[in-house]
Amino acid sequence: MNSILVNFFEANSGRFLGSRDAVSMSFVKEWYTPYTAVRLNIISENTIPDTCEVRVFIDSKVIHQGIADKMESRKTSDGLYHISLYSRGYTAALGVNQPVPKINSNVNLNDILTSNNISFPNIPCEKNTKTVNYVYILDKDTIWDAIVTYTVKAYKNYPYIRGANTVMVQPPTSPSRFSYSDKVLELYSGVNLSNLISQINMKDYDGNYESYELKNTYASDRQVIRQSKINLDEQWLSEPQTALEKRIYYANRAARYKAVKVDGYNGEDLFDKMTAACWGVEEITDRDIHKIEITADKKGVFTKLYTYYDSYSGDIA
Repeated sequence: MNSILVNFFEANSGRFLGSRDAVSMSFVKEWYTPYTAVRLNIISENTIPDTCEVRVFIDSKVIHQGIADKMESRKTSDGLYHISLYSRGYTAALGVNQPVPKINSNVNLNDILTSNNISFPNIPCEKNTKTVNYVYILDKDTIWDAIVTYTVKAYKNYPYIRGANTVMVQPPTSPSRFSYSDKVLELYSGVNLSNLISQINMKDYDGNYESYELKNTYASDRQVIRQSKINLDEQWLSEPQTALEKRIYYANRAARYKAVKVDGYNGEDLFDKMTAACWGVEEITDRDIHKIEITADKKGVFTKLYTYYDSYSGDIA
């Protein structure tokens, strides 16, 4: 059985505060969510300061590093503290910090992350990424919005988090490969039609919505009627069709999926590869991992691994 250890550090100084074993844990990491998230229940002889950093290890691998967003301590008659906490990875900050709205010329991923006079010491990013001619950051955009715009422009892809807090815009060059057969406990398949857009129209300079239009046959084939009208997107003046595709692709996120629940945790990360044979039949063959859910309690450690079939994965049909 995997061991789960939670280390606590003073957030400002980095001073080590101690380690605790987790009584129970639920952890989620997902392609379209820009941070890891973990819920923990811990029993301790001492309280834990609310100004702390949380690092979660499974065996020797760090799966999460971030501040304690929410924490509650309950002292019982035996003198022990029962502590429940919720923590998001440091990359959650990218979704709430706003850069200066402007045109950023000749930029790569690192430029987007570091050129806004906001320091993110715990957030590394993929190196040696493409330089694009510009990224137009709009009013009210967050830094994550800017990273998404850059990734679509440079790679026609959607960014994700690898490791605890590393921002990535491409699949890893050497992903780990995992094959499951005897460890598979359950097989899942499903659809999510709730986000679909059937048609999107964008206003042009003359105020007309007929000039730029994109229909989503995946939605209309399933009798989803949900039309969207948007203002002219100045981020994509030279590529107006991309402005529409970007929104349709995101609306199609995780539209179909398969998943397996396996015994234990083997170090899987987003965009590693998985193959799963379930009861003698190979159901998933060398597919990217797009979502990871880990649960742990007295019954053991279990991992649910998802692969998506959507627009950004390239096989929504």
